[in-house]
Amino acid sequence: MADMTDIRRVVDRARAEKRKILSEYEGKQLLSQIGVAVPEGQLVETGEEACTAANRLGYPVVMKVHSALISHKSDLGGVLTGIPDRKAAAEAWEKLMKIVRKQDPGGRVLVEQMAPPGMIEQVRGYRLLTGYRGQPAVNLQALQKLLLQVSELVEKVPELSGIDLNPVLVHSQGAIVLDSLMELNGQD
Repeated sequence: MADMTDIRRVVDRARAEKRKILSEYEGKQLLSQIGVAVPEGQLVETGEEACTAANRLGYPVVMKVHSALISHKSDLGGVLTGIPDRKAAAEAWEKLMKIVRKQDPGGRVLVEQMAPPGMIEQVRGYRLLTGYRGQPAVNLQALQKLLLQVSELVEKVPELSGIDLNPVLVHSQGAIVLDSLMELNGQD
């Protein structure tokens, strides 16, 4: 288990701000601290920062609205994938900022690496994970490790009352969490 100092800092900041939901970025910080694979990303406030981040991360990238007031970004059109170049990154930043500013004038944009192709699954049936209809088997050990890591996080951070990891990309090489929503229980 990771040093709890960074995890406590994220949780304590959210609680001090009287928030019950961690942002996607904060949730991914917690997951990263316990060794869960998440895409590398950067929060940006300007179009120039978005382009610089996208260049550093490498194209294509994913860009998402980032706000403590917006839990379900996709419902608002706040997730753009497959952004291929600097020009498209600048346009995506403009589009996303128009969306986020309607809900939160202080909102930002999250620029992330695009995950490699693979099998995105909710665990509905074991045979889907073991190579079904010509699809390759997923790395069940990586999925098991992810579940154990998240269980340990819940044990170590009792303020967490809910965790939604969706989607999780599982493939033959491992597992990576592409989005997270973490809920904190009520204030003490």
